[in-house]
Amino acid sequence: MNVPGRRRRDWAAAIAASALLLFAATLADPAKAQDGIPLPPHWFWGTDFDAFEGAEVRAVAVDGAELGSVTIEDGRWLLYLASDDGRMIRFYLLSNDSIRLSRQFELRYGELTRVRLSDFSSAQTTAPVAPSIQIIARLLEDGRIEFGLRDAAGREILPERRLFPANAIPERWLHSSVVELDSGVRGRIIARRLDNGRTEFGFRVSGFDDFLPQRRYFPIDPDQGRWLRSSPIEIPAAD
Repeated sequence: MNVPGRRRRDWAAAIAASALLLFAATLADPAKAQDGIPLPPHWFWGTDFDAFEGAEVRAVAVDGAELGSVTIEDGRWLLYLASDDGRMIRFYLLSNDSIRLSRQFELRYGELTRVRLSDFSSAQTTAPVAPSIQIIARLLEDGRIEFGLRDAAGREILPERRLFPANAIPERWLHSSVVELDSGVRGRIIARRLDNGRTEFGFRVSGFDDFLPQRRYFPIDPDQGRWLRSSPIEIPAAD
């Protein structure tokens, strides 16, 4: 029994079915979107990524907003993104020791686009001399803020103690449990509630002063569950 061949047929059938659904959706009256009916997503798919089994494909808008991610399985991946007609995006291909950046794609509702390995740049190292990190944060349903880190390769690092309370005392710095980066740097995420209702955050490295990124304020009324991130922080390498 030719199992790989059957998998290819199943994959092709799934893509074809998705294409038909999207085609049918585009025939609907676009004015319905104004009535609160969501527009169909844009589907992106890739094949022949066998050399990157288990790697992550991440969709990022050119303004830096992360839109979605998927893991490569059997050399293939499939990702649908919410409609935003005309927005430009790129894909990051993240493997264990390298990162590749794709050309720009236009995000259009109701379309199906194939992404090829040739659309990506050559591999770049993910171990800069001065490790670069970003603090990530999102609002939970109970009003607490969850904090974490994103390293230069785009991997998320979540400390064990990472939840900022909804009723935190203003102007009092709180900190996460210790985070250790691949470079050997150890530190903690710090955060405090300001009098104006926003939350300020930074990163405290053992043996150094606090590092406060330029973009470091969590908004008063953010979208629930959506990860936001700070501007990059360049951390001196550990001795």
